[in-house]
Amino acid sequence: MLERGAVDVFWAGTNTQREARFIPVRIPLFFGLLGYRVSIIHQENLQKFDTLKQHPEQLKQLVACQGEHWPDSDILTANDYKVMRVSRFELMFTMLANQRCDYFPRAIFEGYGELEIAKKTYPNLIMYDQVILHYQFPIYYFVNQKRPDLAARLEYGLQQAIKEGALLSLMQHHEMTKSLFPLSQWNNKSYIELKNKDLPKETPVNDVSLWINLHDIGSEKN
Repeated sequence: MLERGAVDVFWAGTNTQREARFIPVRIPLFFGLLGYRVSIIHQENLQKFDTLKQHPEQLKQLVACQGEHWPDSDILTANDYKVMRVSRFELMFTMLANQRCDYFPRAIFEGYGELEIAKKTYPNLIMYDQVILHYQFPIYYFVNQKRPDLAARLEYGLQQAIKEGALLSLMQHHEMTKSLFPLSQWNNKSYIELKNKDLPKETPVNDVSLWINLHDIGSEKN
């Protein structure tokens, strides 16, 4: 739809293919927190997951449910994790409840709300957030290749929102993300670092103003 001009802008996690097709606005929405992943699991598997604190490599023996065409599926597979690719989002909760897969990784600002809804149908599902997967996976605005003017305006607006603190304030008060704060609550978690081999080389990974790093709770964004 974006290529046809039916819409002016969309947002998505980036990869080299998307950045080749569209103009990316390289300001990570959610300050890069899309790449921090908690896991929805079956309650009977809680003890199994608790062993990951001492033996994180054991997660590679378990099977993750992920979207069939999600970049996350490719990232996990490239890091030697087992992935069951699923065509429909709702089906992943069914498969978890029936223990056809072991965990469903979701961004830390997505999973809790999704689980609250899913538990009405699948009360045996719980959140496991003591061990968190992390990979660099920014979500950007993308625009048509013919609209560099729109990309420039979006980038300027987002840069101003960051500079003035408006974007962070929005996250601190928005229903979807406010539970992430204060960031100190993530201090005692364990993190498993994964590589994103499809992260474009132009990604502004060294601009600390654009990212929240949960490994560093001394961040001024705390």
